[in-house]
Amino acid sequence: MVKWNLKKLVTGKDSSADDRAVSWGIQPLQFIQILKSLQYSLGNSVADVIDNSIDIGATDIDVYFDYDINTLKSFLIVADNGKGMSEDELQSSMDLGSIRKRKADQLGKFGVGLKLSSMVQADDVTVLSKTETGEPYARRISYDYIKETKKLLLRFHIDLIIV
Repeated sequence: MVKWNLKKLVTGKDSSADDRAVSWGIQPLQFIQILKSLQYSLGNSVADVIDNSIDIGATDIDVYFDYDINTLKSFLIVADNGKGMSEDELQSSMDLGSIRKRKADQLGKFGVGLKLSSMVQADDVTVLSKTETGEPYARRISYDYIKETKKLLLRFHIDLIIV
């Protein structure tokens, strides 16, 4: 019969726990499917993206909704005049739970809004950014790419940038 140290189990106090820790795995395809199954309306998803623009100081935000006549796939573009992000900032912003300094009146809190709300609505989520003096950068979360590779990898889409 196995004896358990219930005090350690209940209190979580186990000084040797770090020595026996293992990675908490995520199955990429199932994870993305969970995100895609969440209940977000298109309006709430767009509001999440616009909130990011407002939080970063944009004063002009345009929202375009259209479809590609050749593929009949719809797309949504939210464009703003915010300060833009460096490549490192863009990469960090695409992390789930991304951390950035936030003011008390900013809407974002947990660093998941853009990714989560966008993946509910779309198979591809692309973020393009350019600072006033910097180079343009792009990152894409692609459901099909994750399905194909079975890895949570961002696509680096320089071919999307027209200079």
